[in-house]
Amino acid sequence: MKQQRITTGAANQVEVASINPKLQELKDFLLVSYNEHFANGGVFNKDWLDRIVAKFNNRPFDESENKEIYFVPFVSNYIEESKNRLNPNTGRLIDHKTIQKYQTTLKRLEEFQNKEGVILKLWDIDLEFHTAFLKFLRIDGNYSNTTCNKYISQVKGFCREAKSMGLKVSPEVEHRDFTVRREKPIDVYLNEREIESIFNADFKGNDRLNNVRQLMIIGLWTGLRISDLKKIHEFNFTEDKIEILDSVKTGGYIHIPIHSQIKAVLSENNGELPRVISDVKFNLYMKEVCWKRRT
Repeated sequence: MKQQRITTGAANQVEVASINPKLQELKDFLLVSYNEHFANGGVFNKDWLDRIVAKFNNRPFDESENKEIYFVPFVSNYIEESKNRLNPNTGRLIDHKTIQKYQTTLKRLEEFQNKEGVILKLWDIDLEFHTAFLKFLRIDGNYSNTTCNKYISQVKGFCREAKSMGLKVSPEVEHRDFTVRREKPIDVYLNEREIESIFNADFKGNDRLNNVRQLMIIGLWTGLRISDLKKIHEFNFTEDKIEILDSVKTGGYIHIPIHSQIKAVLSENNGELPRVISDVKFNLYMKEVCWKRRT
């Protein structure tokens, strides 16, 4: 292969000095690729050359290679494959909540790209990206440190998956600064006297708040979160306990004793359970219930 070099002139001396080494790298890369392809009995044509040059320049040759070079297509493809992937810890399909978390992180990444006017490659996920993405989450998204840390952790997880597949990623992903300093959480709780106050609250003229009050009583005496309470109609209520199928972790049943206040709530509704509402409404109305009891 005859080596071609760009001659220098007074006007473009600096530019040429950077181009010639690149040409030498391309020549070396082509020779190695040629020898490997020849040894494997490959066919040489224009497509082969275009693909090798694209690979040298870290560009996808066609749409199928996008996920091997660009971060967002990689994440999108990983999410799709995760829908049929088994969790190695449980032997079951990846939980839909985990898929939702992946999708939320993907949405933040797409929003970041749109705002910054960039298209992220896998190896662009480095400390510089970390700083810019964290700034975007905090300022544009107004997210707490805890939420930011969840997004950063997911991004790091995606990069580790890419690395395990033999794809090129930045080693800076594993740097100790590629994280978020977590805030010390403020534990919010109610003591028994406050729970008693909510239980005795009279919201008979306000069905919305009375329904939330009943949901709160069930949640407070069982330790169930609103995400669990949304499936309350799937629970099996007996005279002295609640049976809940733990489909995510153990696959068995969890038994929770029924507190006297929960029995009273069921009695108020003639044995019927409170009406299920969304997480957002529950958190909003719950604050209203507590505030009215305080005032």
